[in-house]
Amino acid sequence: DDGGAQAGGSCSSRPPAQGISFELKDVCYRLECGRQLLQTLSFAVPAGASAAIMGASGAGKTTLLSVLSGRCSDGRLVGQLLINGTSFLPWQMAALRPLIGYVPQDDVMHRCLTVRENLEFQADLRLRHAIRAKSPEAVSEELKTRIDDTLAGLGLAHVQHRTVKSGLSGGQRKRVSIGMEIVTKPRVLLLDEPSSGLDASTSHRILEMVMHQASTEQCTTFATIHQPRWNTLRLFDMLILLAPGGHLVYAGSVAALKAYFMAVPHVDFPKSQNPADVIIDATTFESARAMAVQGIWKAPPQCLRAILIPTPEMEDEEAKEPWQMQEFGKMLAALWRSFTSAQPSFCAASGPKSAVGAAAAEEGPAPSSTASSSNEPPAARGARRLRTKPGDIELGMLDLTPRPPARARASERESNELLRPNSTSPRWTNLWLALWAPAAKKKPHDQRDVRLRHGAYAAAERLEQEAEDRIRDLHWAQQVWTQMGRALLTTSRAVWPTIAMNSALLVLAVCAESQAFSSMGFEHIFKRNTLVLLLLCLVQTITSSRIFGGEESTIAGREAGVSSLPQVLYAFVGKDMASLVEIGLAAACFTLTYWPLVESNASGGDIFSIGFALTYCVWGVSHIWAVVCPSNVAFIMGVVMSFLWFVFDGVKPSVQVFANGLGGYGTLLLLMSPIRWALSSLVYRHVVGPGSTYLEPVAGAQVQGHFLESGFDMSKLPRRCPDHSAGVLQRWLDGNGWGCHSGQLFLLGILFRVLAAVCLLLRSASQASGGQLSFGSSSVLKTRLLRDALMMFLAFVLIFELHLLGLTL
Repeated sequence: DDGGAQAGGSCSSRPPAQGISFELKDVCYRLECGRQLLQTLSFAVPAGASAAIMGASGAGKTTLLSVLSGRCSDGRLVGQLLINGTSFLPWQMAALRPLIGYVPQDDVMHRCLTVRENLEFQADLRLRHAIRAKSPEAVSEELKTRIDDTLAGLGLAHVQHRTVKSGLSGGQRKRVSIGMEIVTKPRVLLLDEPSSGLDASTSHRILEMVMHQASTEQCTTFATIHQPRWNTLRLFDMLILLAPGGHLVYAGSVAALKAYFMAVPHVDFPKSQNPADVIIDATTFESARAMAVQGIWKAPPQCLRAILIPTPEMEDEEAKEPWQMQEFGKMLAALWRSFTSAQPSFCAASGPKSAVGAAAAEEGPAPSSTASSSNEPPAARGARRLRTKPGDIELGMLDLTPRPPARARASERESNELLRPNSTSPRWTNLWLALWAPAAKKKPHDQRDVRLRHGAYAAAERLEQEAEDRIRDLHWAQQVWTQMGRALLTTSRAVWPTIAMNSALLVLAVCAESQAFSSMGFEHIFKRNTLVLLLLCLVQTITSSRIFGGEESTIAGREAGVSSLPQVLYAFVGKDMASLVEIGLAAACFTLTYWPLVESNASGGDIFSIGFALTYCVWGVSHIWAVVCPSNVAFIMGVVMSFLWFVFDGVKPSVQVFANGLGGYGTLLLLMSPIRWALSSLVYRHVVGPGSTYLEPVAGAQVQGHFLESGFDMSKLPRRCPDHSAGVLQRWLDGNGWGCHSGQLFLLGILFRVLAAVCLLLRSASQASGGQLSFGSSSVLKTRLLRDALMMFLAFVLIFELHLLGLTL
C-alpha cells in the first residue's frame, strides 16, 4: 500500500500513542464585547500527532491555542472540547497543567543562568517528584540523564555551560525555551510562534529538532507558525488552517493539503512559489481576489467566483458594504464542511511520524510504492491520497446550503449550555458552578453520569490521576529550597553591581544627613531620625522592586501557566527567603554608617534590628506593587508610599490630629506606616541607651516639653519591655509614643507579604487561565461584582489585621 492509501485509511488503525488526543465539536469562542473569534470549529487530533496551526493575521491562531490549553477566561467558550474522548470544561484544564508544556512566543528565561541550569531548575521543580526511584541518588541520576538527552536532542550540548545572555544566538535561545518544557516530559506540547524572529533556515532546523524530539517522546504537539517553508510545514502530521474571522478552512493531513486545495477550491500552485504562501493567500480575501483577477487562481468555484471577481456594480457597493470580506471565510469553511461530510473515509491524520522522515519525504509516493506511480502528476497523486479522482469532486456534490449566522448558533448554545451535560461551561470551581448554575446541579444526568454512560470516565480519571501524581509527592520544603537556591544564584551573578551601587547610595545619603544635623541639639532628634528612615525607605524601594517585577514577572507568568497554585506560593516563599540576604546587607550598611556618624545612645545591635525590620517592611510593600503593577508604575508607587509614610510619622501632624481627621481612618494610616514604628523604637533606644542623660531629672525636665509636643511623654517612658499598660494605638493616643521593641515592624512586614502572596496567586491564576478571572459567571456585571467583593474582602482583612496590630503591646 502506498503513502496515499495510508493517509486515506481508517483512523482506528493508528497504533496507541502516549500523547493526549483532542477533539473539538462545534466550538465557538466569543469575547464579552460580542466579537466572535472562532466560528464553529470541529476537528480531531489523534494522540501523539503533531499539528500546525496556520492562518493570516486575525484568523484566531493564538486564540485556538489558548482554547486548547485552557487559557480562555476572557470570553465565552461554546461547544465541546474532548480530551481522550472525554468532555472537559475549561476550568478542569487546570488539573492537567502538570502534563502540558507551553512555550510562549518570547524567550522567557533567566538570562544570567546557563543553558543547563535553566533546564535543571525546571526538572527539579516539575519532574523530580514524579520520578519513582528507590533512592535520591537514583532520582538525581535519572534527572541528569533526562537533561543530557534533551540537550543532545535539541543540539544544545556544546553550549550547555554558557549563560543565556552571552554567547547564544536567537535560535539557540528559542531551543532553550523549548527545552525547558520538553525536559519535564509533557504529554502535550504547545508552541506559540516558535519561528518568530528567526530566518527560514533556522526555523526549519529548530522545528525539525523539536518534532523529532516530540515524536520520540510520543507527545501531542500543537504549534502556531507563520510563513513556513513547504518542507517545514511537512514536518507536521496535520494542518489546522484558519481564515480571517476564525473560520476553519482545513483540518487534515499535510500530505493531502495540496490535493484538497487543487480538487475542491481549484487553487493553482505555481512552481515558483511556496505552496504554504499560496494557501495563505488563497484564504485571505484581498490576496485571493488579486490571485483571481491576475489569473493565478484560474478556476475558483462558482460560490467563490461571485465574491472574488468583482463586477462594476459590486465595486460601487463595496465601499458601502464590504460583504465579500465577511462571506469569503464562511464560504471556504462551508466547502470544507461539505467535503468532509461527502468523504467519510477521509482521515484527519495518518499518525505521528518521524520529523527526519517527514523532512526527507517528497511529493512522490512512499519508498514502497511502485515505480509507475512516481510518474503520475502531482494533482493525480494528491487526489489518490484523498481516495478520489480529480473529476469526482464537483460543486454539485457540495452542500452549500446557507446556515444560520454563527452568532445566532452560538447564542442558542449559550442559552442552554448550563443545562446540557456535555456543554462547555465557564471556568472556576464546582462551588461557583453550584452557586451560579443551580439548574445544572439539579440535572439528573450530570457530567460524571455522562462520562460513565459513554465509558470514557475511567480514561479521564486515569489522565487526571497521572497529572495529580506529578504533584502528589510535592514536598513544600524541597520546592522552597529550590526556588531560594535559584534566586540566590541569579542574585550572585546578575545583581551584585546593583546591590553595591544601592549600598553606596545609602551610605552617602546617611553621611550627608548626619553632617547636616551634626551641630543641632535635641530639638531636632525627631526630624533627623525621620529623614534618615525616609532615605533608607527610598533606597530600599529602588532595590526591592526587581524581586517580583521586570524579568521575574514574565518568568513567573510563564511558570504559572504550567504550575499549580501551591507551587506558585512556594516560589514566592523561596524568593522572599532569598531576599533576606540583601535585607541583612542593607541593614548592616545602615548600621555601620548611622552608628558612628550620628550621636545616638542606641547600641549597634538595636540599630541593626530596627534597620532590618524597616527594610523587611519596605520590601513587603514593594512585593505588592511589583505583583499588581508594571515595573515602572511599581517603582513610582514605592517612592510615593515612602513619602506618605514620612508624612504619617505621627510627629507633625501629631497622632491626635490624624485620629480626629480623615473620617476616623487616620489611625489606620499611622499603623500602616513603617517609619512611625521605626521612629518610636529608635527614639526609645536613644533615650534609654547606655550613656543617656535623658533619664536624669534635670535633663528630663528640660526636654519634656519638646518630647510631649511630638507625642512622646517622658513621664510615661516604659521601664520594662514590653509595656503592659495598654495597646500600642491607645498609648499613642495618650501621648505615649514609645516603642520598646521592633516586633510590630516584623508583624507588619509579614502582613504585607501575605497580601503580596494573595495578589500573586490571583495574578497567576489569571495568567494561567488566559488573562482574567471570570469566577464562573456568565455575566459581565456578575463578574465585576464578584471582583469588587473580593477587593472589599481583602481591604477588610487588612483593616482587621491593622486593628489587631494596634492592640499589641
